[in-house]
Amino acid sequence: IQFGVGFDNRKETSFEPVDQTSFNHGSADNVDIISEFICDTLVNTCGADQTAKDTCTKASAAADAVTARQA
Repeated sequence: IQFGVGFDNRKETSFEPVDQTSFNHGSADNVDIISEFICDTLVNTCGADQTAKDTCTKASAAADAVTARQA
């Protein structure tokens, strides 16, 4: 997930998946939207196993914690 200005012609900062081929999603103001989309794609499209699901959930929580501290 990358963070920056100008994604989807936005003037404000936002988040978007770096790998748009595997995770084709536009930008979002909230990192949770992107991380949940990535985790859902891993489960629903890729058939991720429980270890991958658990890792994605932990990574999503870590990203949320970091962005909450910076808000």
